[in-house]
Amino acid sequence: TPISVRQKYSNSLPSASLVLSPIDKVQVRLGYAQILRRPSFAQLSPTFEFPLNTGQSVIIGEPSLQPTQADQYDFAIEYYFRKGSVVSLGLFHKELDGAVGRAPDGQICSPVAVSDNPLNCSTSDDGGAFNGTNVPRTIFTNLPGGKIQGAEFAFQHKFNWLPRPFNGLGVIASYAYQDGERDFTFNVPNFLVNAEGVSADAVFPLKFSRLSEDSYNFTLYFERPNSRLSGRLRYTYRDGFLVSESIDVANNLPLYRDDRFQLNASMSYRLTDVFTLRFSGVNLTKEQSTERAAFSTGPIVRQKDADRRLSIGISGRF
Repeated sequence: TPISVRQKYSNSLPSASLVLSPIDKVQVRLGYAQILRRPSFAQLSPTFEFPLNTGQSVIIGEPSLQPTQADQYDFAIEYYFRKGSVVSLGLFHKELDGAVGRAPDGQICSPVAVSDNPLNCSTSDDGGAFNGTNVPRTIFTNLPGGKIQGAEFAFQHKFNWLPRPFNGLGVIASYAYQDGERDFTFNVPNFLVNAEGVSADAVFPLKFSRLSEDSYNFTLYFERPNSRLSGRLRYTYRDGFLVSESIDVANNLPLYRDDRFQLNASMSYRLTDVFTLRFSGVNLTKEQSTERAAFSTGPIVRQKDADRRLSIGISGRF
C-alpha cells in the first residue's frame, strides 16, 4: 500500500555554559542545554521483511515518529594537580520526552511463514487473495518520557616524574553512576499469571534502554614524545541493562543483557618517520554476552560466545 508522510517542525534549542576558576588549578563548569535527537532512517522507514519463522516479529518503521527532546543540566569541578593530570567530579540531570523504542502492535498476516498450525489468515496483492499465517507485529514508537540523573568521577595522571624508562606511564580511570525512571510499564508475562496466580492486570516499570546503573573503566598506557613504542591496556565494566522493550527472541517481551567486563589492548611501534606497526586485541579474556527475557533475572534466551580478536597492520604518513 503506498504510504506518504510529510513532517515539518522547527525547534529553538538554547544552551549556555559557564566556566569559573575560583582558585589556581581548579575549574568549575556549569551547563544547560535543550537537545534534540531525530529518529534513524531505519526507525522511520515503513518497509519490513517477513520472517520464515512464526516466532519472529515483523518489525515495521513508523514515518510519523517525532524527535526525542531533552533538557540537560550539568555541573563539574576539576582539579589539575599536575601537568597532564586531572581529577574531576561531574553531576548531570536530564529530562527526556518522546524516547524512541519498540512496542508490540498485534499481529500481521505473513504469506511466507512456516508453521505447524493451519493457515489462519488471508491477504492479497495484485495477483489476488491467498492464505497466510499470523505472526507478531512490532513497531517503533515514541514512548513516554522520564528522568535520568547521575554522577561521574574521573582521574587521569601521567607519571612523568618517574625515572626513565617509566616516565611514559600513565593511568586513565572513571566511574559513572546513572539512575533513570520513566512513565512506562509493561504487563506481567502470561506465564507468571498462569503459573504463579499473579493478577493479569499487574504491570512492571521499565527503565530506559541501554542504561547501566554502574560502569567503570581503567586504562594503563605508555607514551612518550620521543619513544618509538606506545601501548594501552584497557579494562571496562558495565552493569546489566535493558536492550529492547519488545523483541521476538524474548517472545515480544523486554530483553535484558547481563553485566559484562572486557579487556582490550593496543600497541604501536614506529618503524621509521613514515611507517608505524600497529597491533590490537579485543576481548582478550573471551567474555560471553548473556541476554534474558522479561526481567533482568529472567530465563536466558540468547548467549553470544565472542572469541578474542587480534589484528596487526601497518600505517604510513606521507
